[in-house]
Amino acid sequence: MSGIKNADTASARGERTVSEGIQSEDGKQYLRGFDFNQRAVLPAVLYAPYAVDTATGAITIADFNPLQQLRTPQGATHFSMQSAFLNLDFGTAEYAITYSDVVNLPTNSGIATQTLTPSAAPAGSGIQFYFLLIEFFQEVNALQYPLNNGAFNVLNIVAVQ
Repeated sequence: MSGIKNADTASARGERTVSEGIQSEDGKQYLRGFDFNQRAVLPAVLYAPYAVDTATGAITIADFNPLQQLRTPQGATHFSMQSAFLNLDFGTAEYAITYSDVVNLPTNSGIATQTLTPSAAPAGSGIQFYFLLIEFFQEVNALQYPLNNGAFNVLNIVAVQ
C-alpha cells in the first residue's frame, strides 16, 4: 500500500493517500496479479491464458484442458473456479461486489471453454477489481471435501481498472 500511496503525484509529501495513488496506472499496477495466498500463485497453478471483460467482469478461459493446464494437488478429484467483480472507493470505503456461479469440474474433464460471469456489474463507483478463485476437492462416497492444501488454492486479482 505504501507503493500505491507513493503513486499519488497530486498531493504534497506527507499528505499522499492510497485513494489518490490508486487512480494512477502505476498505483493500479501494484495490485494487478496480486495473490492472496503467497504459497499458491496463479501462474504456478493455472497454465492457461484467460481474458477479462472489464464491462461485465467475465473471465474466459478458452479451450481449457485441466489435465494439461491446471496443476492439481495429490488426491484432488475435482476443482472449482469462481470470479468476482468489485467496485471499491478507497476515499469513502464504499464497495459493492458481485460473484459468478461456481463452476465445479472433475480434474480429468475434457477440453472446454470456461466462462465465469458475475451476476451483474456491481453498483457504485471507484476502482474496479476482477478476481479469480480456484479451489480443489476430493470426492469420497459422492461427497466433495475441500483440500486445504495451501500450495494450490488460489485467489488472485487478475485485473484492475
